[in-house]
Amino acid sequence: LLHRSPEELVVTSFLEVIHPDDRAECHEQLGQLLRSRAERFSLETRLTRKSGEMVWCTTIASLIRDSAGKAVNLLVIVQDVSERKRAEAERARLQEQLFQSQKMKALGTLAGGIAHDFNNLLGVISGYVSLIRLRLPRQDPLQRVAATMQLSAERAADLTRQLLQFSRKEAPRLQPVRISEPIESVLKIVTQTFDRRIKVEANLAPDLPMVEGDAGQLELALLNLAINARDAMPEGGTLTLGASVVDLTTGELPPDAPAPPGAYVRIIVRDTGKGMEPEVMNRIFEPFFTTKEAGKGSGLGLAMVYSTVTNHKGFI
Repeated sequence: LLHRSPEELVVTSFLEVIHPDDRAECHEQLGQLLRSRAERFSLETRLTRKSGEMVWCTTIASLIRDSAGKAVNLLVIVQDVSERKRAEAERARLQEQLFQSQKMKALGTLAGGIAHDFNNLLGVISGYVSLIRLRLPRQDPLQRVAATMQLSAERAADLTRQLLQFSRKEAPRLQPVRISEPIESVLKIVTQTFDRRIKVEANLAPDLPMVEGDAGQLELALLNLAINARDAMPEGGTLTLGASVVDLTTGELPPDAPAPPGAYVRIIVRDTGKGMEPEVMNRIFEPFFTTKEAGKGSGLGLAMVYSTVTNHKGFI
């Protein structure tokens, strides 16, 4: 189990084969065992093999006492539970993916309902502001106020359109698209418009296949990802867009994958920015969630990306 010979183990302290991060807990348990009248303890610990490789084990330590009741020996039994730990970790990962998917569906339904009602209100506001502007003389100072009101209503309407796009469940208008085309279009935009301190690189596999997709939606989704990458590198860095064909098995697909195992096009948008904390990562696709300053982001960009990808029978 530990890749050590009996001769090596004879001269090795039990605590030496305990993983350094688990050693303190095991030492504490041994101390409690010696101080109390208990006969044994059991815990899951990581043991280290001779090569340094870690192996998860259930460790049961029992005291052996002499006729006077004095502890004279310690019997330690270990059982390899690595496979069970791996299965538990995989089950937890799949449960988290399923939870995220269910949460996004619920948020989409909620966002769609709010957007429809909000859109109706904005229609009334925008209509009456237009009437006011028509009735006011062209040079009236209130024209400027009314124009600002109309612009604000238009911006709000744009937000509701984004919400409706996020929440809608109908499939996009799919037609054959050479997947390299929307990627190359985004590369052209970011190369010409992003801060020169950001180096833009392409890593596209040759002969990328045609896919069923909506070129406009795919381009907008990629541009949203690129903009987020840019914002994560205020001092400059490297932005890479890559694409390749991968063959995914059932185990590599999320539990609610909308398509079967097989060939997929994997698109990667990578940056050298500051990254995200796990608690932020778990919320990035929620509409209106943003870590940006007020006025610098609506929190809908990644929600739209998520919607576009899932509508294309993909996953992110």
